[in-house]
Amino acid sequence: MCFSATGSFIAAAINVAAGGAALRRTAGTSEGILAALPFTFAAQQAIEGFLWMDIPNQGGAIGATALGTSFVFIALAIWPAFSPFAAFLLERDRARRRILTALFGLGLGFGLYYAAQILEHPFGARIIGHSISYSNGVPFPLPVALLYCVCTCLPLLISTQGSLKLLGLCVLTGLVASYALFFYSFLSVWCFFAALASALVFFRAYFEFPRVSSEASA
Repeated sequence: MCFSATGSFIAAAINVAAGGAALRRTAGTSEGILAALPFTFAAQQAIEGFLWMDIPNQGGAIGATALGTSFVFIALAIWPAFSPFAAFLLERDRARRRILTALFGLGLGFGLYYAAQILEHPFGARIIGHSISYSNGVPFPLPVALLYCVCTCLPLLISTQGSLKLLGLCVLTGLVASYALFFYSFLSVWCFFAALASALVFFRAYFEFPRVSSEASA
């Protein structure tokens, strides 16, 4: 996240609380995967909190490389498969489930490719302005960013679940704005906005999930 270690740790704590509450509400159902989403955001925010403390004090050597690689691994290797899988589990429309299956395959392939890339070329982290920039010397061109957007945002946008559509719209808006305005630190800034959007997961667990469950059992 941009700004400070304190802000990152506060965001992490909020996401842990939201994820814990959502998991308690949806325990034993297919909603559990989506309810766990805030925990991934919490992990990333905690990582950035430690980076804010590590980089100024130690110059961002070994510690920053390990933390930076961990942050990017969640963003590029886990999210592209997580998003379509979670949307698939909650989708009841057959046609859209087929599309989500294809998107899951695409996202899984993207994630596995970048997992290998990250292991071969670990990421470093440095502070630029009020944000953290992650880089491993390998370009991340616009076409790849667009493919990443397809894997992470499109599954939520095509869902028939209203809260997932809204979540996808929030994540997409944050991604586009971050890439356009904070190119050198867009992963950091976008992940912060995505973490804020995870409040919708809490909303779904407590307000939409009971209605969806009653409709499914009717």
